[in-house]
Amino acid sequence: MLLLRSSDQFVAGLSWVGYRLQAGPQSRAQLVATEAGPRELTLLLPPQSTGEEKYAQNAAEFSSLRGARLSGPSRLVFTIADTDAVDLSIDALLQALTERAVLRVSGDAPTTIEIPWHLPFTPRPEAAGAALRVDLASIPSLSDTRVTGLWVMRIDAGDTGTLRLQPQRPDLDDAGLDVAPLSASERETVFDAASGDPGTWAQVDRLELSALGGWLDAHLATGGLYWTQTTTMGRDASAQITLRGVLYPFGHRAVYVESAERRFAPEGPHAVAGLQRTQRLIVAEPMRRLDDAPLAVRRQFPFASIELLSTSFPGLAPAHFEGVPRRVLPDHDLREALQAANDAQTSIRQPFQEAFDEAPHSVNAYAHALIDNETPLGLALSEAIIKAHAHPEQPLAQQWLAALEQQVADAFAAQDTLDEFIFLYSPDDGARLQQAQAEIAKLNERLALIQAAIGTIPRSYWVPTRDDGTTYDFTVRCTGTMGDVVMSMPLVFLRDEVLPAGDHVNELSFTRDPRILSAVQARWKRET
Repeated sequence: MLLLRSSDQFVAGLSWVGYRLQAGPQSRAQLVATEAGPRELTLLLPPQSTGEEKYAQNAAEFSSLRGARLSGPSRLVFTIADTDAVDLSIDALLQALTERAVLRVSGDAPTTIEIPWHLPFTPRPEAAGAALRVDLASIPSLSDTRVTGLWVMRIDAGDTGTLRLQPQRPDLDDAGLDVAPLSASERETVFDAASGDPGTWAQVDRLELSALGGWLDAHLATGGLYWTQTTTMGRDASAQITLRGVLYPFGHRAVYVESAERRFAPEGPHAVAGLQRTQRLIVAEPMRRLDDAPLAVRRQFPFASIELLSTSFPGLAPAHFEGVPRRVLPDHDLREALQAANDAQTSIRQPFQEAFDEAPHSVNAYAHALIDNETPLGLALSEAIIKAHAHPEQPLAQQWLAALEQQVADAFAAQDTLDEFIFLYSPDDGARLQQAQAEIAKLNERLALIQAAIGTIPRSYWVPTRDDGTTYDFTVRCTGTMGDVVMSMPLVFLRDEVLPAGDHVNELSFTRDPRILSAVQARWKRET
């Protein structure tokens, strides 16, 4: 269902679980709770972020235009307790979500907000078991001069602590745009670094959604990565990703920083406020001493210290990292559990199949079953039948009965299935079936995520190059007892990061994994 309110440009799609649509008092549309099960309302909001191509450090490029793409929709899932009916006016609906609903941030298909572009997150409270505070503009705000403000929703952790962002798997399609940062590989880097326990999730200072896009102030810091993002009304104001690493083969510590900042440039035929990208390589440890190195190393490399004389890298090109596929553990245990859950589902359904096939599939039989099982709809129907027969001269009684009969017909059309047949005639077996189906859905989701992880290549190492594609040669001074030796050679930047273990995925240390080290060595040899 599409919701529109022109006064403050509120636009959202609405779907529900555990409710049915019916006419309420004065023929107003209402969502009325069904007999059992979870009750959820889901708002699907328009795009909240934009992916934009970046301008290089050369200011002359501001004379040309850049492409942009809108994000996908954002999904807000609310659970509502102790609410039997919700009016379907926008004001009443938003008021109910503000006062009686809780934003669901866990389980299957939780709340997901796409800010930044193609990197969806689920907002989570830092405190376990706490609920997020959602401030909805249920009624359009009106100033003293009769100007209506745009619809805005603020999400925070209230008094329970810090708001965190749990990353969902990113969309790796850059749509042909040069969006770094955050490019597809950088989005995947953030996801890998923040997909562990809650302590690895990004921290949020501001999260708001509106009719014209979202606001986000967030940052993420791990052992080898720092990411910060500021988005205003759906447009990035700044973004920065910092990667810590070492320079192979000598191990000097270094930092790669890639940032984009919105700057106004009035020059040229188009006055634009574009995102200008800069990239820097910082040598944090110019000198490395080998006094404490093992004796075998000192015999093979007879120098006491190694100093990098190159500390400035003009014309540095954006990094294009390489890597090796991450190893994924066999998922035989999940597939066996999935088979067992499917077998359980079949064993529950099988005894009812013959009875379902032979049952009269008619609205009257369904209505009798509702009455016999004393469901809320059945009790209401029974009462309406009695009153309509007792007072045939009263139009209201006849209209009430006709409305309930239509509800029964609608429910029958939606529920004339084997599974609903089981729920109706054997609630205990229906509950077991629902549990088996939930387990099947959960296992299928885990298997899909594991399959998606197969073949993913974490950004591990990179050979610094110039804008023209040539490789940087670092000036290296080796100091020994016989004097100094100065030479030039390419070096490989290797990220110093440990990715947390995941579902059927082991922890991965870039500086210790033999496959990554072997690939780095081979890459360096090709350059030298």
